[in-house]
Amino acid sequence: MHLGQTASFLALVLNRPEPTTRMLSRLLREGEWIKKGSRGRNAPHIDGPELSSFLIAFMCCPDSPAVAMERLPHFASLPLDSETGTKATFAKGLALLLERLAKETWEEAQGKKWSVSLYVDMSAATISADPSEESEIAPEEHVFSALVEAPDDQPIKDALPYFGGLETSSKIRDFTLFRIAKVILAGEPDPLDEIKKSLEDDA
Repeated sequence: MHLGQTASFLALVLNRPEPTTRMLSRLLREGEWIKKGSRGRNAPHIDGPELSSFLIAFMCCPDSPAVAMERLPHFASLPLDSETGTKATFAKGLALLLERLAKETWEEAQGKKWSVSLYVDMSAATISADPSEESEIAPEEHVFSALVEAPDDQPIKDALPYFGGLETSSKIRDFTLFRIAKVILAGEPDPLDEIKKSLEDDA
């Protein structure tokens, strides 16, 4: 899906004004978070890392594209809280999840209950899979936080750079993540009706 179409679809599924998501898309392209190219029918399609940047910026501050762009570099680069020395970042983790969801069925996505959260007041983010209690799938949670990198003598208030922002937290659940990945990355029709029917059958 092209950038303009992506902005329109995200406005729909995230229930935000389309002028806001379109302004954010423009700022992302100007800031080189999204590749530039031809316009219209020949415009390049959005890939996983670009969609990840778009969603992280949106979650940073859904109602102010300018503030979202100020926060994006910080949250996109949050390191994985891990003792393995991995260089994983929140942006890379979200891109991998979206690319995976683009290839999965709704039943596979629903089975793990993926969700992505960003906590502005704590400079932290999570990617979680929270299966139902009867599921044999083990729960997963990947935590990305600037706090683990903060020096011991750094005041906590300096480790919380966005406390008091326009939004303190954002969360996108499996239902929405799956729709976004399927339509924008896989180029498939919106699976909303199929998902609703599946949920009704399960009820």
